[in-house]
Amino acid sequence: RQTRIASTILDADVLETDPMFIEPLTAATVKEGKLPPDELIRIAKTFLKTSNGLGGDPDMLSNSFQFEGPVVGPLSKEAFVKAIGSVDFA
Repeated sequence: RQTRIASTILDADVLETDPMFIEPLTAATVKEGKLPPDELIRIAKTFLKTSNGLGGDPDMLSNSFQFEGPVVGPLSKEAFVKAIGSVDFA
């Protein structure tokens, strides 16, 4: 299975075997009408892989996206994209 993000195609095995991700990821329950845990995990991995683990493709975020971390937040989609784009580990 392949996932297309902009002009990049990511094979499912790349997402499953990349050391950037912790395994195993599971969910105890699935709420009715929601995406199954495996699909949610695949979407999250694809998002992170688009930027090598820091941020991700903003087009994959809902307009109502809100980031909330243990120290930072809540941040709107616009504020999150701006903040994550200015992070420099060098």
